[in-house]
Amino acid sequence: MRLFYEEELKRKSYYEMLQIAIDERLVEAQVDTLSRKELIEVILKYRGARADFCIKNYKEKGLENIQKLFDDKLNNRIHHENTIKVPHKIVLYKELDLTKEDSYKIELPDNISKANAFLINANNYLCGIFQLEKDLDSKNKFYLISKKEFFRIESLKNNKFSLLFFKERDIQFIYRFYNAKEASQPTYPYRLDYYKIELENFEVRNLETTNTTLCIDFGTVNTSVGAYLDRNYVRDLPSNDILIGNVKINEINYVKFNDGERHYREIFPTLAYVSDCSNPNDIKYLFGYDVIRKLEKNNYVVNGSLFYGLKRWVHDHREKEKINDEFGNILYIERKKIIRAYLKYIVERAEYTFKCKFKKIHASSPVKLKDQFLEMFQEIFTVEKNGETTFEYEIIRENAMDEAIAVLYNTIENQIKKRKYKEGEEYSALIIDCGGGTTDLAACKYVIENERISYYLDIKTSFENGDENFGGNNMTYRIMQFLKVVLGNLYTKKKIISINDLIEYDNDMIYKVIDEFGIEKIFEKLQSEYEKYETIIPTRYSNFENKMSEEYKKIRNNFYMLWEAAENLKKEFFTIDGRLRTKFDVPRMKDSFQKSNDMHITQIKSWIIHILENGIFRTINEYPNHIFTIKEIEKIVKADIYNMLRKFLNTYYNEGILFEYSLIKLSGQSTKISTFQEVLKEFVPGKMIEYKELSHRDDYELKLNCLDGAIKYLDYKRFGHMNVTIENEVPLVPYSVWVEKYDGEKIEMIKTSRKADILKGEIDKTISAEELKIYVYNAEGDLKKELIYKNDDDYEEMDAEDIIPIFNGVITQNDTDTIQNLTTRFFIYTDLNNWGFFVFPIQRYEDQLFLGKKQYFAFEDDLNEISYFDGKH
Repeated sequence: MRLFYEEELKRKSYYEMLQIAIDERLVEAQVDTLSRKELIEVILKYRGARADFCIKNYKEKGLENIQKLFDDKLNNRIHHENTIKVPHKIVLYKELDLTKEDSYKIELPDNISKANAFLINANNYLCGIFQLEKDLDSKNKFYLISKKEFFRIESLKNNKFSLLFFKERDIQFIYRFYNAKEASQPTYPYRLDYYKIELENFEVRNLETTNTTLCIDFGTVNTSVGAYLDRNYVRDLPSNDILIGNVKINEINYVKFNDGERHYREIFPTLAYVSDCSNPNDIKYLFGYDVIRKLEKNNYVVNGSLFYGLKRWVHDHREKEKINDEFGNILYIERKKIIRAYLKYIVERAEYTFKCKFKKIHASSPVKLKDQFLEMFQEIFTVEKNGETTFEYEIIRENAMDEAIAVLYNTIENQIKKRKYKEGEEYSALIIDCGGGTTDLAACKYVIENERISYYLDIKTSFENGDENFGGNNMTYRIMQFLKVVLGNLYTKKKIISINDLIEYDNDMIYKVIDEFGIEKIFEKLQSEYEKYETIIPTRYSNFENKMSEEYKKIRNNFYMLWEAAENLKKEFFTIDGRLRTKFDVPRMKDSFQKSNDMHITQIKSWIIHILENGIFRTINEYPNHIFTIKEIEKIVKADIYNMLRKFLNTYYNEGILFEYSLIKLSGQSTKISTFQEVLKEFVPGKMIEYKELSHRDDYELKLNCLDGAIKYLDYKRFGHMNVTIENEVPLVPYSVWVEKYDGEKIEMIKTSRKADILKGEIDKTISAEELKIYVYNAEGDLKKELIYKNDDDYEEMDAEDIIPIFNGVITQNDTDTIQNLTTRFFIYTDLNNWGFFVFPIQRYEDQLFLGKKQYFAFEDDLNEISYFDGKH
């Protein structure tokens, strides 16, 4: 009979537990779908294992308690006849936990406790405690794991180590002794017999600091991290990690993250969840896949604050955000602290994976947000200690690459490697980077030359356009709308509705209708039906925050259930093998079903939809039998993709400029969709589109293009293999900036259609002015937005010779000398690295100058401000 611990079950996916329940004949295969909680309860009731007395929670006096016990009670060593097997070599890093990913396995017979192994030296000094985690693929093998807090390995005079093991009855007492308070330690009349295994090679190391740069592609939806590791990235290479394949020498290495389904992926969801904020100095978060698992376990209804798309906060990362946790605690913290916690988690995961300490980070930045993006990163990793400001990590700025050029550089590097270039010939490329939340279009011209000692690469770039509100999430949302209408018809009318009923134009007409009437015309009926079925399958949970808690939870579940179904449906169809038909179901049916049928299964962990009938909710647990086809999904996404590309490329196409480019480079998760390439062929010949067949990494191949480009660029620069010159063309600013004088007259500070590196304006106000109102107009003279600069008391006393260098030629000595007493002069200026303008004040009081805060204002809200996860869609 197989037995299961509760903690073990909680780590398993819903599918794994369902299969256990079926295999152990605890439920019928055709039974109505049980919830996750119900499954755990059923398995524990009939196959639950008793408590294992494992010491796994660190106690401050715990190791001292056991040391006293061992000093007094250790008795005879039991002969084990080689039935206990341990690794030949174990390397422990003081700053890191030991996990099953380190793959140190031991083999134990049945008569020995599987709770803990105790590390001692030749003087019987207790150096640490390991926990044992079952290797699910083996009968009697266990992983050695432990938190770093469990080890006392500083300044040891004896470094000959052994492992102690005990029988089950003795481990129970050791467990109680470890957890006992000093005043009430339990007594034990007998002495402890033990099994002792000497470790042939046990090494304790400190993490080395590496000169290798860690590269981060911080995305709206997903983030990826990696570095190029050569033989010299640390002095003592992590031999164990190299042997098991976690580290590959002389290659690009990606940080992998456990997705909770026993897979490790190179992309990590940009998600943060607040689990405990009771201590403002120690806020507990969940990130990425842990958040997804949390949502799935709770039917997408959680009590803590949940944050999607942290990257969107780049403009206002100093703004305060209200957070709450699972226990009702409320706190107001700066957004940058949430971003820092997420990025710190990412970096520490990299340091664990590669067994080193990084000091330099390269962050790929959006094209028009490079300076403020890098500034935010450096601010996040700047800490104050004992009154001194230090950089926890140095953010690469001088050689930093923006996302689009990193993607292009990866293509150029492959071009050089394959020798598919003509020396000295000018190439031109257009990069379309469509990710989960935003799309960017950048252009460049480049020349490759093979010099005597290195390659020379001259790149001239210009940012062409961007759509801050289009990405993969938009396509998921369209598919979700379609699902809601289809399911609404099935559940209420028992009627099948097709995409042709909702989008009445055939494929050839879609482009013409968009050209003439706009995208709204295509989705007019789909949007109308979606609104109609909000009364049947409600998903706008923000409208129900004042309703009963049960209602709110059901509606929130509906949204996330349909969103996950739509996302999985999109992934199912746009895989490498071009699937044609699919239906929703559980994975246990998949293998046998698909062997004899062209039908594929879109996997969903459980199916729970709440529909409204006469004001009462009815819950549906059965998977729908409806079959979805690739043609339906293609028709949905085609219109949106064409509309976005049309906005980007129409001018190029009509004026014939598009054909001057030698290649169109596609990048980002969303461009892997075959429909993307098909629509792009409406504008350019297919041979111009650079799009390689996807490898085994088809889920994230294009996401890693940006990361690859940045890593290769920094590596080539480091070893002098390539001399790269990147010149950014100065863009023309299509906006003008105005402020108001005391008499209401508006004066122009920044003129429209001027180059962004030469624009500056100034205005004087009385020293009592608390706000500066700013007006931004487009090139046609229409007011685009009103902005407020808050002139608070955050001023620093400074002399002119200290102020002028800070702004690098923006102001002169005359600008400061002419400021009158009791006057504040506001300066507004642009620079070529920022798609916006800066405001800063200088005031004179009693003949002394004071410098105020500098603030950045964007011309456009470049990062996606549409959040599909606010309960309003």
